[in-house]
Amino acid sequence: MARKVYALFNQKGGAGKTSSACSLALSYALEGKKVLLADMDRSQQMTGEDWYDIRPGVLENLTVKNFRSIADVAIFAKDFDIVVFDGGPNSNELTLEIADVADRIIIPTGTTRFDLRPSARLALDLIASGVDHKKVHMALYKTMSDAEEQGAVEALGKKGLKVCASLKYSPGYALALDAGKGLQETSFPTLKAAAILYVKGLRG
Repeated sequence: MARKVYALFNQKGGAGKTSSACSLALSYALEGKKVLLADMDRSQQMTGEDWYDIRPGVLENLTVKNFRSIADVAIFAKDFDIVVFDGGPNSNELTLEIADVADRIIIPTGTTRFDLRPSARLALDLIASGVDHKKVHMALYKTMSDAEEQGAVEALGKKGLKVCASLKYSPGYALALDAGKGLQETSFPTLKAAAILYVKGLRG
């Protein structure tokens, strides 16, 4: 399909899945890689296509397209270096199909109990379904403090799940995303540096 395939999933909206997927895809495109952001989210929430439609300027090597099946993605993505799947908000048969072809699976999540529990359950369900646990990574999105972050890391660790990246909440990120930019394109230097580290963690 491509040299490297990422898949981002979550059980609920607002966990940072699409924001993370867009920023991850953008990071490779800005390096000159030919990137496909495959939008598989059929919900009414913000999609990768919505984000790219408002982006100032076009990156010729970044394609954002909605797909209904993994077979369609496989045909379209043959000449791409990187494919980033922005999965739907619920675990289903399509989720497992995407997970099977992904080199790295990322589950962004908030740090409250109501965010962590379904996110961890999704990760464990994927592993129980035969997905290699080494491919499954958690990403903490919109953390509020170091203590909250550490608590989430420990809670996930008890379930055998590792956190690959973490990003603290700031309105500055929302401003960037609302302008069709990546998290790492925020105009605030401190936030930019933190977002670059977050995306680096997503990339692995």
